[in-house]
Amino acid sequence: MQNNFAMAISGFGGNEVFQEIANFPLDWQLSDGEIIVENKFIGINPLDYKTRSGLGWAAKNIADKFPALLGFEFAGIVVKSNAENIKIGTKVCGQKAGCFSSFIKTTAENVAIVPDEVELSTASVLPIAALTALQIVQKIDFSHQRKIMLSAPLGGVGHFLIQMLSSKKSDIALEISAISAEINRDLVLERGADKFLAYDGKNLDAEIVNIQSDLFIDIYGSDDERFYRVLRDNGEILTVPTIAVEKTKNTVKKSNRNITVSGILVKENIADLEHLLAMVKANKLKAQIAKIYPLKNAQEALTELENGHSKGKIILSV
Repeated sequence: MQNNFAMAISGFGGNEVFQEIANFPLDWQLSDGEIIVENKFIGINPLDYKTRSGLGWAAKNIADKFPALLGFEFAGIVVKSNAENIKIGTKVCGQKAGCFSSFIKTTAENVAIVPDEVELSTASVLPIAALTALQIVQKIDFSHQRKIMLSAPLGGVGHFLIQMLSSKKSDIALEISAISAEINRDLVLERGADKFLAYDGKNLDAEIVNIQSDLFIDIYGSDDERFYRVLRDNGEILTVPTIAVEKTKNTVKKSNRNITVSGILVKENIADLEHLLAMVKANKLKAQIAKIYPLKNAQEALTELENGHSKGKIILSV
């Protein structure tokens, strides 16, 4: 039994609420099917800094449980097991609320086995970011939604999503548009976008009305009405940050346009996660790691993520 180092939050607020805990409480006794994983890498997401700030469903779940741990996706090595199908030493990844720590307890049915060919750093960003992208693709009706616009195409979810949408072009006629900063134009087009819209461009208003997409996948969660003009009448907005859905609906309502707004909340699905691991193994999906911070520097990592300019995923090493 080793010390379980953790970066916890003492309450809701900014990064000042973080505190190091040398040995965060962990019950090392296992019931049937349970395992203990030594974390190697932890993916961070906007959900983490929103939870730290006291926003959203995850914050409600920890409101009376301080000190509390952030973190929702991990990859590591099993160090203790009471599950028939998971041996000690097995590489696994999965979702687990509160994984900003050296060790976590979970169950065998809540993890996917990571193939030897897949790095644990890559595996750590699949259970939330890549899974969100995959479930967005599963939700799209490609028989009617052939012109798709997305924001934040180089971020954690976006860089996976643009790859998945691009792979569909071999089977269907699909037009992908993306909105980002002008400095990212060449890279976004290289990644698979057919059209590019610079949110900081001089001709933004004129270019917006020429897009006429069927679906706008708003990964960033902006409520700028101008961006909704990329949609044709009867188009749809899929807002990835669920916390922004109501704000988006209100903005659309004021515009008096017939646009449908919905959100998506990633659902834990091990079969989908295993599919993503197989895609990575087969070089059909690539994870871009923007930067790796030590767990003890979680504050700096969240600050960089919150600034919103990272390309790919920011992760923590344990």
